[in-house]
Amino acid sequence: QVYRQGERSTMTSSRGLFEQIELRPKMLTGLYYITDNLIHQYAAMSAVVGRQFRDKILYQELNEFMNGNGAGQCQGILNAPATYSQAKRPGQPAATIVTDNVLEMQSHMRPSEYASAVWLASLSCMQQLETLTIPVGTGGSAVAMTSIGADGMMRMRGRPLIYTEWCAAVGTVGDLVLAAWPHYLVAETTYQNTDSSIHVRFESNETAFRFVKTLDGQCWWRTTLT
Repeated sequence: QVYRQGERSTMTSSRGLFEQIELRPKMLTGLYYITDNLIHQYAAMSAVVGRQFRDKILYQELNEFMNGNGAGQCQGILNAPATYSQAKRPGQPAATIVTDNVLEMQSHMRPSEYASAVWLASLSCMQQLETLTIPVGTGGSAVAMTSIGADGMMRMRGRPLIYTEWCAAVGTVGDLVLAAWPHYLVAETTYQNTDSSIHVRFESNETAFRFVKTLDGQCWWRTTLT
């Protein structure tokens, strides 16, 4: 805390408490068998398999950052203790998004966090989000909540709006998310391994490809902002 201090008066002190957050990187693995016949016929097959697994590992990471339960995997923001879930308005029809929902969500985030936040939404929300407006009274035209900038980025209330498959279908918790990702902690070790072996399935004339990455993630905030 800070205080006003009179001339030559004794300063008032305050003391904070610090909490340790422990991140324990866990293994994310993939194992794939491919026949040697395919490898010999298609020289690029090994590279194709490697790219597919790298894409799948990234997919799994992002899915856990959003939806992970924290048990043997990352703690997703939807399951974090600091996440605030915005209820629909009284009498609001199911599977709908209205202007007040968006404004209420924004009001639960501090302006300093909102400056780096992004909106994430399911594609099933697109039609409703991109037709949301704020009325301006008699004689004025309603103001659209979303816009597309010169950079091609869709924005809502000034922040990027990203449609993603990691959000739930409209009407389900997690269909529209407002997240300040700089407040999400991720720990990755230097151990990332890609190996192949002809010995595991030698009699089947198959080569085994193994992919391993270690990481963990969780929300930095421990409680909901009030």
